[in-house]
Amino acid sequence: MRGSAGFFRQRLRVDPDDLAADLALIFGWQPSELSALTLDEAIAWHRRAIARAHLILTPQMRGTTPSRR
Repeated sequence: MRGSAGFFRQRLRVDPDDLAADLALIFGWQPSELSALTLDEAIAWHRRAIARAHLILTPQMRGTTPSRR
């Protein structure tokens, strides 16, 4: 992701390495794909990653599986 680490921490309140790890885990992206993102793109994709992680993990935590439509 383009930009300084300090700026990422201030604006996102998350470590840029943690943000990149979340995006890589949820979407399977490589470091080269992540480094091309702007800050605004990284924030938007991180929000999507969090939402998807909640959809996946919340039913498992409750002992249920997500319904398929």
